Amino acid sequence: MRWGVISTPRVDTESWRLPELGDVALAWRDQVSEARARLREALWPCAQAALAAGLAWLIAHNLLGHAEPFFAPIAAAISLSTNRIRRGRRILQMVAGVMLGVGLGVAATWVMGTSALSIGVTVLVTMVVGMALAVGVFGEGMMFVNQSAAAAVLIIALHKHGSGSERAIDALVGGGVAAVIGVGLFPADPLLVMRRAEREVLRSLAGALARVAELLHAGTAAQAGWTLAATQDVHSQLASLAAARMTARANARVAPRRWHLRGEVASEDARIARLDLLANAALSLFRLATDALAEGPHPAAMAPSAPPRGRHKRR
Repeated sequence: MRWGVISTPRVDTESWRLPELGDVALAWRDQVSEARARLREALWPCAQAALAAGLAWLIAHNLLGHAEPFFAPIAAAISLSTNRIRRGRRILQMVAGVMLGVGLGVAATWVMGTSALSIGVTVLVTMVVGMALAVGVFGEGMMFVNQSAAAAVLIIALHKHGSGSERAIDALVGGGVAAVIGVGLFPADPLLVMRRAEREVLRSLAGALARVAELLHAGTAAQAGWTLAATQDVHSQLASLAAARMTARANARVAPRRWHLRGEVASEDARIARLDLLANAALSLFRLATDALAEGPHPAAMAPSAPPRGRHKRR
């Protein structure tokens, strides 16, 4: 038997590497105009968050006499945030997470004191307990677990005698102020929230289908990564639509100022639910079309003026 060097064929990694989606431009997405639109839409929610933070500090510091009630404005500002989608959920997750972190942080300080080891062990325990309790509304996203860990760290790092109960009260004050402002006084218009999200879904679908029609007319394949980028854009807008529908239903059910819209919200929600079927059909259509174009030119997609192949006379 002869022993030799076994050579392996060279693999061309460039052929199967996923394209950079940041380099793929979607004609219906203008980053500059969308940034301006986001800023306009966020100004009022940001003003509400700022008002809630100031009021929460005022109540906790001036009325309750807490020396450093930083949990109150933090809970209020983060709960309201920069948009009006799912605010009730954020308030519950924020307050419950802080309460859990405060409780575990106080217990860890009493057992292990304040040290690097105490912080590390407490963060681990808090996250594990938070994940175990993350069911229902607390299992949506990572705010509940993250706020639990952050609160526990702050309790240990800024430990003062008797501060645990004050921090818990501050969190309740911040969450209460956020609920009054974001849900009670200034709840989002449920119909406007749903229709705005619906408009963005239709915009993505129309832009993608228009581009597919152009490619079919020209008989050329799409840019590398375009199909994936367009599909992700549509799915992102569908996810935003789902969140908008949940927000609209919750506001019509909970916010007193929106109770009179319950019937309209139910009708609009049932109508918009059919948009998922339209979106899935459109996604299937332009995936099939772009895959077919990627395989090669098709005679049906060629321009009428193009000469037929294989029919010229030999001289």
